Amino acid sequence: MKRILFLLNSIVVFISLCAWVISYIPPTKLHFINYCSLLMPVLLLINVFFASYWLLQLNKKSLLSIIFLLLSVKNLQRLYGVSFLKSVASVSLADKPISIMSYNSRQFSSEDEHTVFYKEFIKVYKDSLPDVLLVQETLISAINKLKKEYPYASTKTKDSKKGSNFIVSKYPIINEGLIRWKDKQLGRDAAFVDLKIENDTIRFYSIHLSSYKFSKNAEQLQKRGGKSILKRFSKVFKYQEQQVNKIKEHIADSPYPVIIGGDFNNNAFSYVYKELLHSSDLKDTFVEVGKGFGATYDFSYFPTRIDFIFVPTSAQVFSHRIERHKAWSDHFPVIVKINL
Repeated sequence: MKRILFLLNSIVVFISLCAWVISYIPPTKLHFINYCSLLMPVLLLINVFFASYWLLQLNKKSLLSIIFLLLSVKNLQRLYGVSFLKSVASVSLADKPISIMSYNSRQFSSEDEHTVFYKEFIKVYKDSLPDVLLVQETLISAINKLKKEYPYASTKTKDSKKGSNFIVSKYPIINEGLIRWKDKQLGRDAAFVDLKIENDTIRFYSIHLSSYKFSKNAEQLQKRGGKSILKRFSKVFKYQEQQVNKIKEHIADSPYPVIIGGDFNNNAFSYVYKELLHSSDLKDTFVEVGKGFGATYDFSYFPTRIDFIFVPTSAQVFSHRIERHKAWSDHFPVIVKINL
């Protein structure tokens, strides 16, 4: 029995190493298996199980998964936030923190698309509305309604009848624009603004990478068939790579420090996550101070984190929290408080 378990353990470690390496290879070069990075959260947990199992038996076989986990410390930090391992700074009187929310509002309509929750959103956050709100899949009509709470808003969009990406702010916008995709299949344009915050100017991006457009219903997924699903994964990963390459080019030309927020439609072990994180001197706020799995997508089968906020490494991160409003969008708002 132990031999079989160790064989399974060895296979899991091998697949884990492959998934790790694959996540650094552009999808256009290895599109047929690049989606293996989606398996990394499960593979990490299985390795934790095997390491614990062998350790409890004081068996040296535990070293196989332990060594892999030690090599994967950064991946573990991206998967699960352990509070006692993180030193969270408290806000002092000298600090001037700003709060940022990134939220795929799904046009501020509930999952059945019949209940608009815009008014409820304003009511819930009445006393704690973030200074900067990065929204995805939102109509221009909702942005116009937010003008009471936010005097400054990005307005550029190709089509006001379809959900787009916007940025609204309590700080002045001195410049704004869109990163446009030539191919319509890539989805919504990325929005950016330059905000004047005290004596600093910061460039903010609100992005929404290409979606798989899968139903969360298990029966619907089964109907699509395995080949169809894998084919869609491959296509979307290539679309996302194109988007990220263009966003990286835009960031490279920014004269200001940047903050990125949005729905990546991919996890923290993906090629696009790593590319955007290293597009500038940035860090993931969840890795800094987040707790638990930090799930941002309402997926019943596994805690899924696909919405992120990246801030300059020089920024102090005071908090990172997820607001779980299941009756609202299929995504949860991500709210952080930082000091630039």
